[in-house]
Amino acid sequence: IKSPDGKEVQLPGSDALVPPGKLIKAFENAVKQIRTVEQSGAADRTAAVGLVESCRQVAVEARLAIGEGYGIDSEELKEFELG
Repeated sequence: IKSPDGKEVQLPGSDALVPPGKLIKAFENAVKQIRTVEQSGAADRTAAVGLVESCRQVAVEARLAIGEGYGIDSEELKEFELG
């Protein structure tokens, strides 16, 4: 991992900072919170759609990283894809 000042930081163990199962839950919670804020009137539909789309883009990138880190045929990737 590269820190903001450009230093490389090595973490022991897996390259994954968050297990795929916890990442799925984080996406679920983020989308639920975005929709709750939208329904309360604190955010308009356009803003909510943009935020959910940002979550989707991060999920696409996470899927690629999980495939690279755990392997295309791994249980972790299958779990992530099934959500």
